[in-house]
Amino acid sequence: AGGRPFLDDLAAAGFPPASIDVVLCTHLHFDHVGWNTRKQGDRFVPSFPNARYLFARAEWEHWSREPASVYTVTLDEAVRPVMEAGQADLVDTSFAISPEIRLEPSPGHTPGHVCVRIESRGQRALVTGDATHHPVQWAEPDWRMVADTDSALAASTRRRLLAEHEGRTLVIGTHYAPPCAGRLERGRAGVEFRAQA
Repeated sequence: AGGRPFLDDLAAAGFPPASIDVVLCTHLHFDHVGWNTRKQGDRFVPSFPNARYLFARAEWEHWSREPASVYTVTLDEAVRPVMEAGQADLVDTSFAISPEIRLEPSPGHTPGHVCVRIESRGQRALVTGDATHHPVQWAEPDWRMVADTDSALAASTRRRLLAEHEGRTLVIGTHYAPPCAGRLERGRAGVEFRAQA
């Protein structure tokens, strides 16, 4: 934020790196793994020394055997060091972190992509990861993104998520412009993302 180091901002908010116990990556593209590690001398080490890092097994297996792409250029700097440090847990795409927080399989953007589903006290939220990049993709689920591994599967996933979460879930868009949280509601023109400030 404002050019300040993320780890310093996190510590100033009361969460020093050593206090973090779980780090979850919705997928392994460079813009979703950036603070997994930090440079220490000439090597990269996990930024959160006491954390378990959760990676979907299908995601890791896919990218660890694929040649590096423009979307996974940081795999050797931001993911492999976590694996080598023994801090990674390869989990199923429907893994439950706690009774309130679980992964929701959302393949298509990448093979092991997950959203994060949060449920507590009768309320539900969904953190999108890259299942959608812009709210318009709820109204137009077939609009693809160039970084999708499988655009047809990504569109099918968006339709399924819409059917499951329309009107019932606070949707938090990872790449949406502020305000990034809102509800999916059906209007006269179809589905709309109605942001909530």
